[in-house]
Amino acid sequence: MTLTDDGLDSATWNFVARCASASHSRDTEQFVATLRELDDLPPDNKVLPYLIYLISQQIWHLAPDKLTPEHIRGIAEDIYPDFNNMTYVDLDGLESLLLATFGKPDYLNQVVDVSFVGLLAIAAGLLFTDVDSDMERIRPKLVDWCKRAQDAGPNPK
Repeated sequence: MTLTDDGLDSATWNFVARCASASHSRDTEQFVATLRELDDLPPDNKVLPYLIYLISQQIWHLAPDKLTPEHIRGIAEDIYPDFNNMTYVDLDGLESLLLATFGKPDYLNQVVDVSFVGLLAIAAGLLFTDVDSDMERIRPKLVDWCKRAQDAGPNPK
């Protein structure tokens, strides 16, 4: 694993950025081609935690003072038409996916039929206003979060 100067896994960060860019541009073919590169990443990659963190932070950015399940439903409704064009998960599944990024494991059972990583990557791209600037805005927070998680160890008490 090659780390960037700030400590993130560069291959994972670049993969997530390419997936989000393809999703943001609504380029399904490019998205699928990029998603296939997941198999080229090491088994201990951090794609899932990076995506979960990026999505949750972007949702906080979009609704900083009013983060409720109803507002998350509204965000899901906003991106659903484009999300639906890239996958066959229904609106309730998208809402569950977004809620799951906030540590609501009961919602994970409602997300079915498509790779969880793929669904998160599609949602991330569609939530971003500008992929590069949004990811760079969130990056320092992700770095801090990764450092705290590493310092806590595998089984924090």
